[in-house]
Amino acid sequence: MVVQLSVRDRSAAERDLSSLLARVGASQVRRQAEFTFVAVVPQSSYGEFTRGMAQIGAWQMETDRSTVPDPVHVAIRLVSRRPG
Repeated sequence: MVVQLSVRDRSAAERDLSSLLARVGASQVRRQAEFTFVAVVPQSSYGEFTRGMAQIGAWQMETDRSTVPDPVHVAIRLVSRRPG
């Protein structure tokens, strides 16, 4: 699953996302050049994870997934949102 998260302050968003991942029991598996975070989120925490992302910025799923696997492998790409 690939998610794009649009944020105003990238460094604050990275901090907030790291905290969110820890709070929901996710593990960061690796960083890749094109993604800010690649993590594994327990399916039982996925709802809390998506609500937390919405508090950090506007998010959009880049890949369509009708069912959520357990665990959820998610790649998160942070993009800077321009003011205005």
